[in-house]
Amino acid sequence: MLRDDRDIPLYMIGIAAQMLSIHPQTLRLYEREGLVNPGRSEGNTRLYSQSSR
Repeated sequence: MLRDDRDIPLYMIGIAAQMLSIHPQTLRLYEREGLVNPGRSEGNTRLYSQSSR
C-alpha cells in the first residue's frame, strides 16, 4: 500500500504553528484533545504532516 505524501511528518511544532498562525501551545492542546495526532521523531519531537489527524 502506498503512503500518501501528505501523511509524511515534516514540520516541527513551531513551523506547523506558524503555518497555521496559532501558538505552539494551541497545537499541544489540540493533541491532548485528540484533534491532531502528530508523528514523533526518535528524540520524541512532534512532527506534523499536511494531514496530521
